[in-house]
Amino acid sequence: MITVNHITKTYQLKNRELLILKDINLEIPNQSFAGIIGDSGSGKSTLLSIMAGLEKPTDGEVLVNGKNLFQMKDREISRFRNQSIGFVFQSFHLLDNLTALENVMLPMQYGNVPPKQRVESAREALGQVGLSDRMNHRPQELSGGQKQRVSIARAIVNDSRLIIADEPTGNLDSKSGETVMNLFQNLHRQGYTIIMVTHNMEHQRLFTQAIRMRDGEIVG
Repeated sequence: MITVNHITKTYQLKNRELLILKDINLEIPNQSFAGIIGDSGSGKSTLLSIMAGLEKPTDGEVLVNGKNLFQMKDREISRFRNQSIGFVFQSFHLLDNLTALENVMLPMQYGNVPPKQRVESAREALGQVGLSDRMNHRPQELSGGQKQRVSIARAIVNDSRLIIADEPTGNLDSKSGETVMNLFQNLHRQGYTIIMVTHNMEHQRLFTQAIRMRDGEIVG
């Protein structure tokens, strides 16, 4: 269960305060496929970053399975993210000098997983997203859809049961985007909790929980 209590976020500009999130309250049960939907500037990506512990709120709290993220020290939050949350970003965030296999192995390296287990788990994760034949290819040798599938493999390789996805189809053509959304649906059926930010209203039919945002507030 992810619980958001009275989250507010402001940024201090030179001569004024910019209010991004306004007293957000939200619960997302485990094994949900939750979509945060809204136009650009609605605050949805900021909310996602706070829910993932990547950014601190000005006020309020986030509980992930009863653990208050912002009562942890920075090192504890980093360890918690590595072990408990998989991330998928619009721009992939793959390292160009590493193969697909090596990119997927990175979270396990930070988690001190033994080398042999890293390779086995990364191979299995890439097979799960249909890229067994692309393991030794570098990002520049992959299409956009293949890059995003590598990102999904990296997100699940530590067996993190919570996936945070920020506009994962935003840089993809419609066919690749459909493939990626099908992968997320399959993961949801396997029991993963997925929280996705999107501005694509067509995705709403796939979500078990749709959260609409406008001007820093939840409106539906």
